[in-house]
Amino acid sequence: MLTLKGISIYIIGSLVTLGTLSTTSESAFARLEGDSISGTISIGNGPTTPYTPPTAIVDNINPEFEMDGEFFVEDDTGNLSIDFMESMLTLTLTRTSDEPLSNSWMTTFLDLDWIDRPGKIVGLDLVNSGLTGITGTFTDDSIKITYGGGDIFGEGESRMAKFNIQTKHTPEPTSVLSLFALGTLSAALIKYKGKSS
Repeated sequence: MLTLKGISIYIIGSLVTLGTLSTTSESAFARLEGDSISGTISIGNGPTTPYTPPTAIVDNINPEFEMDGEFFVEDDTGNLSIDFMESMLTLTLTRTSDEPLSNSWMTTFLDLDWIDRPGKIVGLDLVNSGLTGITGTFTDDSIKITYGGGDIFGEGESRMAKFNIQTKHTPEPTSVLSLFALGTLSAALIKYKGKSS
C-alpha cells in the first residue's frame, strides 16, 4: 500500500531522472558518426554526378568524400575534400594544376539522419572561409553548398570553408516515459490527499 511518503519519494526520483535526461540527451544521444550519407557535385557548367563512391559513413576522422576534377579554369584540375564531424562541415579546395583561377561548383549531401535519435537540420552558418562568396542552404536532411569561383590560388595552395550545422532532435523515448510516470504519480498523490482529507 502506497503511503504519502512513498508517493513523494517516487515523484522526487522521477524528477531527478527527467532532469538528468534533459541535460544529457542533446549531446549524448544525437550522433552523426556512423550515419550513411550520399553526395553529388557539379563543376562549372558540367553535369551533376555522384562522388566516387557515392555514399560514405561518417567516422569523425577521415574526409567522407574527395574528388579530383576541373576545379580551376582552362580545364585544369584541383582536389575537393569533404569532411563531416558531428555539427561541423569542412570543405577544402586544393590547387593541383598550373591554372590559379578557381572554377565554380555546387555540391549536395543527402540523408543526414543522425544516429540514436531522429532529428532535422534547422540552421547552417558559415563560420570560417577562405573561399569568396561560398554559401550553404539546407532542408531537414540535406545540405547544398554553392561556390561561385574566381579566387586566385598560389601553387599547391589549399583553402577551407567551415559550416556549423544546427539541428533539432525529438525527445528520447525514456524522457516521454518519465513524464508519463511523473503525471501518473502526481495524480495518485492528489487522489491520496483527497481520501485523507
